[in-house]
Amino acid sequence: MKTLDQQQAAAHALEALCGGAVASEALVHVVYGPGASARPMPEVVIVPSGFFADEMYGTPASLPAPPLGQIEGTPLLFGSPRVERLTGPGGFPRLIVHADIVASAFFLLTRFEEVLRREVRDEHGRFTGRESLPFRAGFLHRPIVDEYGALLRQWLREVGVEMAEPPAEIRKVYLTHDLDEPWAWPNFRMAVKSTLRNFRRRPAALLEPLFSHWGWTEGRDPNDCFSWILAQDATLRDALGARRVEPVFFFRAGGDDPKDGYDYLRNRRTKNLIRKIRDAGAGIGLHSSYSAGIDPGRIAAEKARLSEVSGCPCRFNRHHFLAAREPEDLNALETAGFTDDFTMGYADRPGFRLGTSRAVRWFDPVALRPSNVTLHPLTIMECTLDGEKYMHLDFEEARAACFALLGEVRKHNGEAVLLWHNTALSEQAAASGSYQRRLYLEVLDHLKGAL
Repeated sequence: MKTLDQQQAAAHALEALCGGAVASEALVHVVYGPGASARPMPEVVIVPSGFFADEMYGTPASLPAPPLGQIEGTPLLFGSPRVERLTGPGGFPRLIVHADIVASAFFLLTRFEEVLRREVRDEHGRFTGRESLPFRAGFLHRPIVDEYGALLRQWLREVGVEMAEPPAEIRKVYLTHDLDEPWAWPNFRMAVKSTLRNFRRRPAALLEPLFSHWGWTEGRDPNDCFSWILAQDATLRDALGARRVEPVFFFRAGGDDPKDGYDYLRNRRTKNLIRKIRDAGAGIGLHSSYSAGIDPGRIAAEKARLSEVSGCPCRFNRHHFLAAREPEDLNALETAGFTDDFTMGYADRPGFRLGTSRAVRWFDPVALRPSNVTLHPLTIMECTLDGEKYMHLDFEEARAACFALLGEVRKHNGEAVLLWHNTALSEQAAASGSYQRRLYLEVLDHLKGAL
C-alpha cells in the first residue's frame, strides 16, 4: 500500500463519525494525535493506536481479532478504553481518549479486512458476512461507527462544547427492487414452450404466455407485480413525504455469464415498464451484471446502455449478487460517473457491513484517497432472511430481525435501505408458500410508525 496520509484518513473517519450531527465548528475541539496541543480551548484528544503507522498499516498486524475490548459498552477495535480527564492551558477541560475510535471507524468504513483478506471469498467471489470481524465479534447487528459518534458527542459535551443529539428517527428510506427476472416469459421461444405446456396442464390459460409476451395482458405474467409494488411503495411515500422515501428499481443492462440470465432490456415490455416506473416518480438504477463483478471494465458500457434505453441519466448502482468484490469495482463506478452505490450488505447475513447506518463517502484504503461515490448501507435483503443457503428464518424470526435492524437505524438517525425482488413479491411466490409479500407489507406499516 501507499504511504498513508494519516490526517487525511483521520479526517475521513471523523467526517463519518460526525454523520452530519456534529457541527464543523465543533471539530476544532477534536485532536487526533499523540499528545495534547498547547491550544487554550476545550479539547478531546484521541490518541492514535498505531494502526496508521507505515510499519502496521496494511499488514496482518492491522487485523484485530476477537475477543475485543469495549469502550462504554461499544466494541473497540484499536486502542484501550482509558480516558484521562485533565485541565489544559487557560484552565480549559481536556479529555485524553486512548480508545482509537478513528482507526476503528476507518477499518469498518473502508472494508479494510476485505481488502487484506482477498483469499477469503465464496463461490461468487464475495467476502461473506460469516467471515467478517463484526459477525465473529458479535456486533454485525450494531452500527458501532454510529455508536462511536455518539461517544464523541458525549465527550465534547463533557468538555463544555454544546452538542445536540440527532433525532431518533429514520432520516431516509430507500425502497429498492432488483429486477433479476422481470418476466417469466422474456422471449418468444419461452412463451411458445409455456403455451405448449399449458395445452395439457392449464388449457384455460393456453395463450396467456404469448399474450403476456406481446404485452396484451398487463400483470398476467407471474413475475409482473410491478403495479402492486409501485402502489405499496407509494403508500409509504405518501405517508412520510417524497423527500424521505425514494423507491428505486435496478435494471440489468448487460452480462454474458449464465448467472446474468437473459437480456431483457431490449424487450418492449421492459421499455414500457421503465416508462411506468418513471411516471410513478420512482428512480432507475443499474444492476451491474455478474460479469461486470468479475470484470469491472464492463460497468461503463452497461451504464451507457441503460441510460440510452431509459432516457435518463444513471447515477445509482447495485451489483448483481451483491458481488462488489474489491476497491477496483468502486473505482470503476466512480470512473463511469456513478454518484451512489447500494451494494454494501452481506448476502448471507443482515447487518451493517460498513459499521454505520448512514450514507458515507467511500475512501479507497489502497489508493488512500476519498472518492465522489456515496455508499448506502444495505439494511435488509429479503432472500438473506429466508434463503436456504443463508439464514432460513421463519416469518416471525424474519419480522423480528427486520424490526430490530430498523430500530438501530432509527436510534442513530440513519437511513434504511430495503431490497425486495419483484419475484419474491409476486402472487405466485405467495401461493407457493413464501411469506415475503406479507413481510414487506408489515415492514412498510412498521416504518410508517417508526420514522
